[in-house]
Amino acid sequence: MQKLVLIFLAFTLQSCSLIEEMFEDAFQDKTYLVQKIDQEDLALVLSHNINGETHPCGCHQFPRGGMAQLAGLLHQIKEKRPVVYVDTGDAFFPSSVVPEKMIDSLTLTARTIAKGMEKLGLQYFVPGDQDFALGLEFLNEIANTHSYHFLISNLTTPETIKHKEWAKLIGGPHRFYLVGLVDPKTLPLQFSSLFLDVNTGLERTLKLLESDGYDPQNPFHRLIVLSHSGLDPDRALARAYPQINWILGSHSHSFTQVPQKEGDTTIVQVLSRNHYAGELRLSLKQDRTGDQFFMHEVKESLDTVLKPNPISEFINAYKTQLTEMQKEEQKLLFDHDYSNTPMNTANSCLECHSEQAEKWVTTPHSLAYLTLIRANQPYDLSCIQCHSVGAQNERGFMTAEEMVRVDPTSAEGDLSKLETVDLRTNYWTAMREAFKDVGVVKELKPNRIKQLKNQWGELDKRFGVTHNFANVQCLNCHSQHPEHPFNISKTTPLTEAERQLSMQNRCMDCHNQSQSPAWYVKNEQGLPGVLDTAVFEQALKKVACPKSETL
Repeated sequence: MQKLVLIFLAFTLQSCSLIEEMFEDAFQDKTYLVQKIDQEDLALVLSHNINGETHPCGCHQFPRGGMAQLAGLLHQIKEKRPVVYVDTGDAFFPSSVVPEKMIDSLTLTARTIAKGMEKLGLQYFVPGDQDFALGLEFLNEIANTHSYHFLISNLTTPETIKHKEWAKLIGGPHRFYLVGLVDPKTLPLQFSSLFLDVNTGLERTLKLLESDGYDPQNPFHRLIVLSHSGLDPDRALARAYPQINWILGSHSHSFTQVPQKEGDTTIVQVLSRNHYAGELRLSLKQDRTGDQFFMHEVKESLDTVLKPNPISEFINAYKTQLTEMQKEEQKLLFDHDYSNTPMNTANSCLECHSEQAEKWVTTPHSLAYLTLIRANQPYDLSCIQCHSVGAQNERGFMTAEEMVRVDPTSAEGDLSKLETVDLRTNYWTAMREAFKDVGVVKELKPNRIKQLKNQWGELDKRFGVTHNFANVQCLNCHSQHPEHPFNISKTTPLTEAERQLSMQNRCMDCHNQSQSPAWYVKNEQGLPGVLDTAVFEQALKKVACPKSETL
């Protein structure tokens, strides 16, 4: 019998000793894991569909998610009761396909999440389809190098992935049986054959549980399925196996604010990317009728619950490494011909549209790229797309470094002696140093924004910047002929209604349900649905330029 020490938040020494006391008799064998609990209740904390996200996006008005923030929540729960943290898949990658030219940065992120989950005290993990993006070799690397256990009950060949087939938690007369099921229908074809269908897999595992003493009629026994299948398949499983007490599901990105009932089975999912975490509070004071489920919002402020928060330090170190890796990848990612006439940036528009210029330089849009500087994500192209103009456009830029075009002959002093590449590199170093302590852009006063924008303009002048595509600019919202204002348009002008709809659609390209959930009406699942036009119009008024017949 091998002693298992369950570590939760390894960086908190007092927490470690407490957990050891609670699980001091834990032991394992080849196919399953058993742990003993000596408390009045137990928290089974659930996450899933992290989708390769390590920290909250700085764009959100009310940021949620993040591994450091989850550390704070877990710490708060653990102060009241022992915690077993579980995840039901789609954690490591944003999709089931990894582009070859981004493989280094995405693999770094995946390994960071895998290590971060270990630091958070993850104990059981059910892999999802996106976790197979780099194949079995990568998954087995994770399974073999981390302390948590892959919990899979429906593998066709047990040796395929290092795992436990089932687990049991014991507290007095209570028996909590944990089963992990991966629906092969969710997987890419090359991996689906590795798994039995969930019914067959559960049927096989139930026989093992029954031989261990599991009795569905015993009110102190619970059967808990950790499922990567989707909400509808989970409902079907509950109908086929009514003895299941709880299904902690994933894959379909459903947000069950209110737990779903299918007979006597309760089904739950939480919101993706750690924006919410679920807590199944299992009672040891009474039978299973005392069990309850709670949904916790993972707020940005939770990262300060632990001071210092080692997960924050861990993620910040990762982001610094990621930035350098993305910089190198982007050099190889694009082969762009910059002989095309560049699109007009805000500076060219402001020469004529002075009234509009005065409004724009007081809005957060004019400093939007600073949000990425503050978040230490200056090379994240998925973010840059909405914090600049002309991204991945032949008349704009392809890589983060090329977001500015410089002319050494226009640079001041000794800077004029530098080659274009070196001048641009020095520009970004100076720019990031100058604005590193700005804070949250959308919280700045209009006069402060204008002051910073003028400071940025002086920096551009010093380094000979001819076109700066950073920040949300005129052409993010307005259409313009390449030869404006000298072209003679032969197109029919838009009506006011058409112009408003066009503007709304452009705003929604970036201010979508994920980035600006407050702009949308919540649907029956509590998720952002259709646009709330009244909220949108109020938001638009804050940034809209004074009307001009020439726009």
